Amino acid sequence: MRVCVLICIILSSRFVHSQNPVIDSLKNGLSENLNDSTRLALFDKIIENTSDVQLVAQYSRQMDSLIRMHIDTESTPLQVPEHKVYWHYFAIVQNNLAFLEESQGSAAGAGNLYKQALKIFEDIGEREGEAMVLNNLGYLSKTQGRLVEAFDYYNRCIVARNEIGDNRGLAIAQNNLGLVYLTTGNTTKALKYFREALLNNQKAGSSAGEFTSLNNLSGVYYQLGEYDIYLSYSKQAFACAEKSSRPEVIARALDRVGQAYRLTKNYPAALENYTKALTVARKNNLKKQEGLALEGIGLVHEATGELDKALAYVLEALKIRETLIDKMDIARASESAAAIYEKKGSAIEARNYFLKALRLSQAAHDLRGIELSASGLFRVYKRGGNTGKALEMYELYTWAKDSLRNDNARNEALKSQYKFEFQLVARQDSIKSVNDSILHLQEKRLLAAQLAQEKSQRFAWALIGLLIIGFAAFVFYRYRLRQRLREMKLRNRIASDLHDEVGSSITSISMFAGMARTKPVEEISSIVGEIENTSRQTLDSMADIVWSIEPANDNFGVALQRMERFGMNILAAAGIEFAFDVANGVDKAPVNMVERKNIYLIFKEAVNNAAKYSQAKQVTISINKLNKGLVMEVSDDGKGFDLSATRTGNGMRNMKRRADEISASLKVITHNGQGTKIRLELSKKP
Repeated sequence: MRVCVLICIILSSRFVHSQNPVIDSLKNGLSENLNDSTRLALFDKIIENTSDVQLVAQYSRQMDSLIRMHIDTESTPLQVPEHKVYWHYFAIVQNNLAFLEESQGSAAGAGNLYKQALKIFEDIGEREGEAMVLNNLGYLSKTQGRLVEAFDYYNRCIVARNEIGDNRGLAIAQNNLGLVYLTTGNTTKALKYFREALLNNQKAGSSAGEFTSLNNLSGVYYQLGEYDIYLSYSKQAFACAEKSSRPEVIARALDRVGQAYRLTKNYPAALENYTKALTVARKNNLKKQEGLALEGIGLVHEATGELDKALAYVLEALKIRETLIDKMDIARASESAAAIYEKKGSAIEARNYFLKALRLSQAAHDLRGIELSASGLFRVYKRGGNTGKALEMYELYTWAKDSLRNDNARNEALKSQYKFEFQLVARQDSIKSVNDSILHLQEKRLLAAQLAQEKSQRFAWALIGLLIIGFAAFVFYRYRLRQRLREMKLRNRIASDLHDEVGSSITSISMFAGMARTKPVEEISSIVGEIENTSRQTLDSMADIVWSIEPANDNFGVALQRMERFGMNILAAAGIEFAFDVANGVDKAPVNMVERKNIYLIFKEAVNNAAKYSQAKQVTISINKLNKGLVMEVSDDGKGFDLSATRTGNGMRNMKRRADEISASLKVITHNGQGTKIRLELSKKP
């Protein structure tokens, strides 16, 4: 893929790295007596297979000179067939020069050159070239914070890749688009595109691309704190890494698996994988991976209380990282060492390493690092009785923490802490200046007039105040009354749910237990199995009821996440592929507690039915907005059934009852051999 950017959470590259013999062989080809179009093709191939920026610049200039010998780039028509090959390579040269401008920090120059290349490819009708440049423009826009532009470029790239049937290029664009969604916090869309990229990489037979997609998926679940799923994807990524036979990829994949085991508190497995990563790194002289593995081993020993061992490994990792001169890596290792010294009670060492980590994090504008280091220094200074320094570090910790959580502050994350302090002082000086000006302008005559006016208005304000207080008391009384009514309705609803969902199950358990007393020993096992199944269903029902009334779950976005996890777990266990597509804005839909509970339970019943009876290969869930309500469809490609000839079971009746409870419509569309679609429409007046 020619200078085609693939950005992933773990691995990123602008050019494909290749073995030197490949480039040497191409260079040897240049020395032979060749025509100009063949020489251009060889130059292009060398650029495609090198990561040497100087070589890219040198050969791009030589290509430009050759091209200008055949066409006038200002006047030669693009549509003439014999000129098309030179316009093709001229567009590639513009793309290469744009990359060089970008690598030198000139975003504006890079953007102009990329757009020139795109225009040429569009004019000569080369969709593959268009897709390549659109991908690069998307990456440039994302790095400059222009996310709307990035969305547009990546979506156009996806359309082009689909048209030319390039699964590998399509996967790259989908991965990049997923990362933009992840930047905006839309994890549902990010996961959708990462999964699509994974499928396209598998179709293309690209183990490297599959590894990238699996790493992206694992990274999302790491951010969400879903460490079990993070572990699952990390293991799959490691399996792809092994196929690649690239030591640096294998070492990094092992480190991720080790981290996942550590986060799930499986410390023996974590230590085993970190140790394997360390062995691969040392065997292949991979210093960065060696530092990561050593720190991981140290963190495992810290978690198991072996602080001396933990400190030895972390300090060794720090020593290696200092030779690589990566500020953020050094800061992280220093912070880990400081935390261990703090646990050991070594206050001076803890303070020194926290200070080192803080200085490096500030230099790298790393808010997360500043937050961790400032928090550690606050604890150290507080224990040492240095209240002034403790307060200073607490303020810095609070600033970093708020900046990470605030979108506006996140846009200021490239500014250093020193600049932040300068702005704070400037703001204070500005406030003081304004106050001085106000005092200067307020003359005695104006103050006297204001006092007289206030005296004459005091009675009127007092009367207005009494009216406001009376009205507020009435509003508060009405509010309290409505709250009491809501509480009563909620209690009645919970009682009804417990009676309907749990009462019948407990009755069944009681009946089965009574039967067990009268049955022979050989029949008791099946009865115990029924008791076990019914008990499990009862626990599930109780969990759903508790979840539905929990205040923390009032956001519909939380329900969507629970639905996706449930569908993924149930259908994966049945060997059914699962697709979960949620339209933008659905997570903000005004869905109340009763509606949310019934939507979730209808979804759960539909997914359970598909897993048990459909014999489907894929189940697709789509949720879209409908006025102020929503429409949910659960579709499968299974065997279907004849609805008119089938007696309605408890599951279908329950779904219909729940739909009626929230004034929603429920339709079941199915035929023998044509799959099943369950459509729920919750419509609300605009």
